[in-house]
Amino acid sequence: MKFSIQREVFLQPLSQVVGVVERRQTLPVLANFLLVAREGRLSVTGTDMEVELISSVDANISQDGEITVPARKLATLTFSWLTPRSRVEKKTVELLNILEKNNIQTKGQPFLMRYNDPWTPPFLRRNEVVIEVI
Repeated sequence: MKFSIQREVFLQPLSQVVGVVERRQTLPVLANFLLVAREGRLSVTGTDMEVELISSVDANISQDGEITVPARKLATLTFSWLTPRSRVEKKTVELLNILEKNNIQTKGQPFLMRYNDPWTPPFLRRNEVVIEVI
């Protein structure tokens, strides 16, 4: 499966389906989303065995397929430029302070996501500090 979609467009079906997915399930697969890419549409399915929600959007599908992915709620702080340890630690503290100020509980440890190839100029790079929220 291979598809291309704008982040904002992808968030629409995810936000519609996330409420039905339970993380504490007796069947681990129920804590996942089902993504189906077929015929120019990307469908996102979530279920708790009683209720099933399916939402879909148009997407650029290069290769049809299906996959399940963990359904987790994450808080992110996006930033550009390079990612030396000092900058990542500063952004991590900034994210945790924002969450604490808004009384949002977290789970686990923060982590870094980098989205660009090494040859991308620093001012065009997109990075995120991420932590799971409850």
